[in-house]
Amino acid sequence: MVLAESKTISFDDFITWLPERSEYRYELRDGEILELPKQPTISVYCLVDGEYDLHQFRSSELIKSPTFPDLELSIDRMG
Repeated sequence: MVLAESKTISFDDFITWLPERSEYRYELRDGEILELPKQPTISVYCLVDGEYDLHQFRSSELIKSPTFPDLELSIDRMG
């Protein structure tokens, strides 16, 4: 983890500062902003009883899809 800011800030200031698009993910911990690499994520949406159910998969997790039950794919295998 890398500190992006060295001063202590409030949650409201963090939300105001937070970039909309970045190659990093940011967290506020004890008033300090942490800059973390984003983790690639695949989202699979399934329609269940008229509402979409979201499942997210990262890294080496096998992607599970009711539409493609025999799919054996992970993000690691894509890259």
